[in-house]
Amino acid sequence: MATVGWAAAVVIFIGGLFFVVEYVLDRIPSFTDRAVAAVRALRRLRDEITRDHDEKKTAESSVETEEKEPPAPDA
Repeated sequence: MATVGWAAAVVIFIGGLFFVVEYVLDRIPSFTDRAVAAVRALRRLRDEITRDHDEKKTAESSVETEEKEPPAPDA
């Protein structure tokens, strides 16, 4: 009789396991969509930071260039 109980427990466990796996696999597309949106947001943020950094670097280099260049002789 104990074997029947264990067999029933194993069948219920396997059924529950399949239910959980199916539930998780059904939810992966929504997780994927959220992950894609998050990655895109992070890339936009990185691009914005890089763009700001490049603009500052360009502005600083133009100021340094103006300071280093000797004045042009009047012709």
